[in-house]
Amino acid sequence: MVSCSILGCNSISQRKIDNITFYRFPKEANIINMWILAAGRTEWQPEKNDRICSKHFESRYFRKTHKRTYLLPNAIPTLFIPVRSNK
Repeated sequence: MVSCSILGCNSISQRKIDNITFYRFPKEANIINMWILAAGRTEWQPEKNDRICSKHFESRYFRKTHKRTYLLPNAIPTLFIPVRSNK
């Protein structure tokens, strides 16, 4: 079972709802840092099995084929991102 790393998101792979897909964190340093910020976590590094679900990406970041949906390499999660407080 995989769950989304975005704070407050309750998407898990066991629920086959709305065709939600899960994507690994990228390896490129500048993009992975944007994903970590989007996850709403501080002083955290994603591990091998951490993922972000498709609910957090705009449709323009996807490429669909007959059998699969791919996330483009330049994709940045920008939807339904937790708001940080300055407390």
